[in-house]
Amino acid sequence: MEKLNIPVLPIQNLVFFPKTAVPLNIENPTVIKMIKDCVEFDCPIGLSLMEGFGLFVSDVPRETCGIGMPIILEESPTQLKVIINGTGKVKLGQIVQNFPYPVYEAELIEEPQELLSMDDPKVEKLRSIFASWLENSILNESERVQLLNGLTTIDHIVDYISMFIIQDVEIRQLILEVNTLSERIHMLTLLINEANPFAEDYMVAQVFKEYETLEKTAEIAH
Repeated sequence: MEKLNIPVLPIQNLVFFPKTAVPLNIENPTVIKMIKDCVEFDCPIGLSLMEGFGLFVSDVPRETCGIGMPIILEESPTQLKVIINGTGKVKLGQIVQNFPYPVYEAELIEEPQELLSMDDPKVEKLRSIFASWLENSILNESERVQLLNGLTTIDHIVDYISMFIIQDVEIRQLILEVNTLSERIHMLTLLINEANPFAEDYMVAQVFKEYETLEKTAEIAH
């Protein structure tokens, strides 16, 4: 796997997927410097879900996170408006720099090639669900059409659904950590039911989280 050093921004309640783009309003001077340095040196930035939850959240990043290239849209003396275009995902290693912002060793995660078709019934269903979500959520028609036309691959469809329709941030993180596209499609098919396609099935989500907890417990035991 390719190794690199990347600045990492831990963010609460955000799981960043490789085939998506996310806008950010930055006011923290340290993060502004991080973004500007990434733009100047053409370096990707990692956006990682913070460890913990609720009142117990910390600024420690999750081990698996998405990376992307920042583009500065607007700049003022105290604020940056940027968009981060996803380029991949990484597994973080040890921290190599703390000041002025954290930089981590990272391994680029390369997923296996799979022969999947956009005509697959599961994929068609997911694309239809996302198109309906856009119709209900994005009022600007040109923005809606532009985003829908941008879903040119199965990865785009899966990543945008995972990022915007799945409500439980821990489930989003679990989906990000899965390293095959077919398994992510399977997870989403189980999570999203016909009765309420704009949110995941709570019971299925709990099963996934409990299974993940058991797996981690087993790893620690060994």
